[in-house]
Amino acid sequence: MSKGDLSSVAPTTTTTTTTGGNVYDALASKSQVATKSNSTRGRPSSGYYYLTRDARKQLPNYQYKGSDLSLLYKYILSPLAEFFVNNILPTSIAPNTVTSIGLIWMMTSYGIYWWYVPTMEYSSDSIVPQWIFLYNAIAMLGYQTLDNMDGKQARRTKSSSPLGLLFDHGCDAVNSIYGSANWIIGMHLLPSQNMWQCWALVFGPFAMFYVATWEQYFTGQLIMPIINGPNEGLLGGILLSLTSFVCGSDYWQQSDWQQSLEATLGVSLSSLTGTDIHLRNCDFVILASSIGFLQEIVWKALTVTRQYKQPAVQSLLPFACLAACFWILGVQQPQLLLENPRTSLHLAMILFVEMSTELMLAHVTSQPFYPWRRWQLLPLIVMTVWTMQMPSNAEATLLQYFLTAYSWSIGSYLVMKSVLVVHEICNVLQIWCFDIVMPYRHGGGTSMIFRRFDNTSQSARTRNSIPKRPIKTVYLIRHAESEENERMASLSRVLAYLKRFQIPSLSDIGAAIELLNVSAQVDSPVSKIGAQQIAVMRKTLDQNLFVSNAGIQLVAHSPLIRACQTCEGMLGCIGSNPSEKKQKMVPSTLRVIKTEKLIEKSPLEWTPLRYNAFIERIGDFEAWLWEQDEEVIALVGHSQFFKAMLGLDFKFRNCDVWKVKLDLSAMDWPRALDSHWVLPPQWSDLELLYTCQPPKSECTR
Repeated sequence: MSKGDLSSVAPTTTTTTTTGGNVYDALASKSQVATKSNSTRGRPSSGYYYLTRDARKQLPNYQYKGSDLSLLYKYILSPLAEFFVNNILPTSIAPNTVTSIGLIWMMTSYGIYWWYVPTMEYSSDSIVPQWIFLYNAIAMLGYQTLDNMDGKQARRTKSSSPLGLLFDHGCDAVNSIYGSANWIIGMHLLPSQNMWQCWALVFGPFAMFYVATWEQYFTGQLIMPIINGPNEGLLGGILLSLTSFVCGSDYWQQSDWQQSLEATLGVSLSSLTGTDIHLRNCDFVILASSIGFLQEIVWKALTVTRQYKQPAVQSLLPFACLAACFWILGVQQPQLLLENPRTSLHLAMILFVEMSTELMLAHVTSQPFYPWRRWQLLPLIVMTVWTMQMPSNAEATLLQYFLTAYSWSIGSYLVMKSVLVVHEICNVLQIWCFDIVMPYRHGGGTSMIFRRFDNTSQSARTRNSIPKRPIKTVYLIRHAESEENERMASLSRVLAYLKRFQIPSLSDIGAAIELLNVSAQVDSPVSKIGAQQIAVMRKTLDQNLFVSNAGIQLVAHSPLIRACQTCEGMLGCIGSNPSEKKQKMVPSTLRVIKTEKLIEKSPLEWTPLRYNAFIERIGDFEAWLWEQDEEVIALVGHSQFFKAMLGLDFKFRNCDVWKVKLDLSAMDWPRALDSHWVLPPQWSDLELLYTCQPPKSECTR
């Protein structure tokens, strides 16, 4: 069907209550209203973006299973952490706070190293003060101890949760790069001369960490071997730093260990192998570490893949791609990494943390892990292929800018994602991330309603604070398709084509590019399709005498252009401000209002830090609605606003007319932000009256 075609409007009077499914799907068999469910990761209602409905259902049921077979942990590290928790740590400190303190300690050590050795290369010990190695040893010991204490504090305070596991896992993933970078500097390894050794020290711990997470995802439990990274590995790093503090980092560039080995064997290594072998002390450390990494990685990989076959192998591909790309970059374009050592390290860390925490999130929520959706690796792959083409000097300079922009962009994304995920998990589990004392009260819009009606303290507010009024009948109308909706649809088609490795149309590409003009999207007019939707719906509403038969007494609409055009086109009226009584209205309408309270979710309100403000704005609007004298009210507004207000898991389609009842006196205090897909208590009897059915490509915005 061509883009300009528009199907008829189908009236329906089916009533439904939202109990977890998509209302449009529930009505499809009765009134042929069907749209693709939005319950998968997209923009679910109540502020959830990363946690799907099923993930939120599974998250509270998660139970950790695992054990640590390390003798060092069993007899020394665990009792030490237990002593500190029982005798020093207050019960008011959250386990995640303990974890954060340890990570901050390691961050300060990394920052000190960065200050003295920004390029990760230095000529001699005289340039680097040896006290930084002592500080790093203390920081690593502190991190290890605090990392062991957080779990014991959680059990002590009965605050164990999937959030604690995920938070601890994320901190460990971030700390991996700090330890690796400090090892490289502590052993005076020059990246320009020891590229593969540096690669091994960075990606060896990464690989061991990722494979352990991968094993836990598939088997459901984490079994730490008798010698493992968090215990013996960190202890080795502590001893290495102490050695550099006492003997200087140049000690690792000497051959004392080879000489001692040859003296013990009574024969030189060169004569045994037939080649000239010169091993530095640091080479022994790297070889021993690599053997330890490989034996654990290979054993776990063989064990898990033998049982779980292809899905397990596919889940390893993102990390394999990450490690391979950096290896190729080091071989093909080493100057790119050498001139941007810290940026390269940070990029590797960010990509690693993103994929490993995503795998852990899938584990604690019992969700599938999609290795092919690691789009964050695409720029790295492009950069790697680019370097394999032997770029010119000008292109090499451009690559450096690309590397910097890529690192900052993906870093910003990871910070945003981390904040969102923590925010969503806290809301599902009804806990705070860094507070185990204050009860979790996420009243949101409910608290705003009580503040409006009652001046008493928050603890004293009850439903009795709300004045008694007759139940209101509210008609909800989403605006017609806007030009911004049209551009978003074009972007969706572009992405769908690219996903299938097909070339999208130039018109869709051009429309998608227009989205970069953010200000033009916020208040865009209706599109050509939107104008057709309004015309068809106006005809249907007039034929059914909608306004008079429904007895609408008040029309309130958003001040955005698309809402004004829809209100005027469908209902024949438009308001300018709350004090204006009559202006171009149908006769049965007593009052028309244009109100900022109905305005669409702003770009800032999409962020978790401002989402509460959006919910409070909804609560303020509900209270305002309840205060109005009119009992039958029509609202012309925006889908995201209506979605959040009703706690739905689907978006209203353009120009659809819904009916719902409002009774604030039925509301409970406090109300959690997430209604778990049941209408909040103040709303009831959600009913779809009229639906506009353009082609699917046009209506599923």
